[in-house]
Amino acid sequence: TRTMEELANSVFGADSGVTGADDEVNLRSQYLACSHGKLTFAPTSERGLAASYYGEGSDISNGAVTVHVNTSIAEGDDAMRNDITDA
Repeated sequence: TRTMEELANSVFGADSGVTGADDEVNLRSQYLACSHGKLTFAPTSERGLAASYYGEGSDISNGAVTVHVNTSIAEGDDAMRNDITDA
């Protein structure tokens, strides 16, 4: 499992403004190159846990998102997907 920092680095990489990012070849750089500069990804602003009534929510750090849900993997993909979307 990757940390939020590792995920942000592999998606946004160097020259993105992400703290500590040093990955020169990343998702952002490759889409930017393939689209001839017409498609890029930028990290969104920082956001602390936005909790719902059920204790679910999400954190955003350096553009990477951690989603907190109370769903068990035993409940299946559809239930997990729905709860992540609602968080």
